[in-house]
Amino acid sequence: MRNIIDFSKRTKTFVFEMPHLLEVQLESYQQFISDSIKRVFTAKDSFPVKDIHNRYRLVYVSHRFGNVKYSLQEAIEKGVTYGMPLKVSFRLVNEEEGGEPPRNIVEQEIYLCDLRRMTHRGSFIINGVERVVV
Repeated sequence: MRNIIDFSKRTKTFVFEMPHLLEVQLESYQQFISDSIKRVFTAKDSFPVKDIHNRYRLVYVSHRFGNVKYSLQEAIEKGVTYGMPLKVSFRLVNEEEGGEPPRNIVEQEIYLCDLRRMTHRGSFIINGVERVVV
């Protein structure tokens, strides 16, 4: 952190610390990747999802990030987005009436989306162009 000195014409000089903005951006993205995505899927109002007749229930199991398709330099050269796939495992449960245990439980990993990957400079490569999101 750098100290910034106020050179205005006041009798007192104020010294305050300027936050390292790149560090704030990188930490925020890392928190989003590690915590926030899981919180979205484990929120009580999001999952499990039930159908209108309460016969099926979709339950979140886990998520993982796939491998990056292109390196940072390749993404710039080929004009593609630097990102990684987000894959989520769900369990589909067929509920039985009359209190019987569930049957036909199907668990499967699905591709959900490509998630943009942040570079070490705090920017994103979108269609081969480096962009900063504030």
